[in-house]
Amino acid sequence: MADIPRRRWRIVHSESSIGWGGQERRILAELAGFRRRGSDVWLLAPVESGVSREAVSAGFRRVR
Repeated sequence: MADIPRRRWRIVHSESSIGWGGQERRILAELAGFRRRGSDVWLLAPVESGVSREAVSAGFRRVR
């Protein structure tokens, strides 16, 4: 069987919470895992949110 080239996934995760806790940490962990596997990832979240602040400091792209 011929090798089929794998296309990169493009993932946008949205989050409306402005806090910083377990759910937001899970989101960043999932985005990091997808990024390690070669996917393009973005976060869509309020600018003032904890997850947005942490995502930017971790080098994730943010959708505005």
